[in-house]
Amino acid sequence: MNNNKFDHEYYATRYKKGIFSERGDKPFFYAYWIKFLTKKYTYPIKPRLLDYGCGEGFWLKRISPFTMPYGTETSKYAVEVTKTKVKHAEIKQVEGENIPFDNDFFDIITCWDVIEHLENPEKFVSEIFRVLRSKGIVIISTPNLSSWGRTIRKKNWHGNMDKTHISMKNIDEWLKIFIKNNFRVIKYGTDLFWDIPYIKIVPRFIQKTIFVGINNLVFFLIGFTPFKHGENAYFILEKKEF
Repeated sequence: MNNNKFDHEYYATRYKKGIFSERGDKPFFYAYWIKFLTKKYTYPIKPRLLDYGCGEGFWLKRISPFTMPYGTETSKYAVEVTKTKVKHAEIKQVEGENIPFDNDFFDIITCWDVIEHLENPEKFVSEIFRVLRSKGIVIISTPNLSSWGRTIRKKNWHGNMDKTHISMKNIDEWLKIFIKNNFRVIKYGTDLFWDIPYIKIVPRFIQKTIFVGINNLVFFLIGFTPFKHGENAYFILEKKEF
């Protein structure tokens, strides 16, 4: 992975400012995952959470009150920005798929739209298995090759627009990799549709209101769905006990 690609310009062009949020922040998305992690899993102390590919630190900032936050990034720019957002987090710059932490160190690992950027995603999966404690939780999101949006938008689909997406796979291919590496698949599915425009003759603001609005509301309430044709695929995994 060329670390120089993930500079300020990359983030500035890749992510848009929301109506109620900063560029790159996803308040509805993060609110659901905070609710999921704090209600579904209880710990005697704050769990150690690693955000692999933490970007500009929005997720770590939001989840940090509930966890002991850690982050890794290949981008020096992103590491510096995240350190300013979450001053008590431990953020490390990494190379490739290696994770510079001890075995069985983390309770939770999140990986939002990162695995498709990796040259060797299977090595990454073996690494998160190594650093995760027994029965620890992993949450992964990645562009969904079975998305109806991909069929409609073709080369303009969000997964195809980013040239650093070098390891995209379909849901079944990802499941095989996770299972091969001794993870138990708790749940998987997709979100809905947000990569507008889908219909050329309908004004963009109308499509944003309908598609993005519905997707955000549904995700805030219930998270991703069993539907297999939304824009992004999601996987919740658990490290098996041995």
